[in-house]
Amino acid sequence: MASCTNNVAYTRRCYLGFWTDQDDTQAIESQKSNKSRIPSDKSHGSVWGPTMCLICEVALAIITYNPCGHKILCQGCDSSHQLEECLSCQTLITKKLLPFEEENEMLKNQLEEIRKANLCAVCYDQDREVAFQPCGHGACENCAPSLRQCHMCRRDIIHRFRVFP
Repeated sequence: MASCTNNVAYTRRCYLGFWTDQDDTQAIESQKSNKSRIPSDKSHGSVWGPTMCLICEVALAIITYNPCGHKILCQGCDSSHQLEECLSCQTLITKKLLPFEEENEMLKNQLEEIRKANLCAVCYDQDREVAFQPCGHGACENCAPSLRQCHMCRRDIIHRFRVFP
C-alpha cells in the first residue's frame, strides 16, 4: 500500500494482466460491484490453476469451504476473518478444511465405504469371512452356519469357503 499527497491510501492491483493504482475505497467498491470475476461454480481454483487469496491477493487460497468446495482464502486471512458465508457463492459455511485435512477426510470416507461393503449383510456387526458356493455371496463366521439358503439370492448353499479380507 502506498500513500499519496491527498492522504488517500492507494493499493497497486493486477487486473487482467495490467497493474493499476486504486485508492482503497475504490477497490472495495469495485470488488463489491464486480462479483462476476469470481467464478460461482465449484471449480473455483481448478479451472485457471491455483488461485490467489481474495483478501490479501498475495498467498495461495488453500482453505476449502464446505459445502460449496470453493478455495478463496489463504490460511492467514482465514484465521483473521471469521467468514460465515463463502465470498464466492454466499453459501453458509459449515466446515473449513486445510489441504491435508481435505485429503484426510476423503480417505476416511473411502475407508468407511470399504468397511461397510465388507460387513456381514445378516448381522452388520462383523466382516464377511465365509463365501457360499455356487453364488459367491457371503456372511460372517457366526451367521454363515445357520444359513441353508443364501440370504442375498435365495440359492441353496452347496459349500462354504473361508475367505480372508
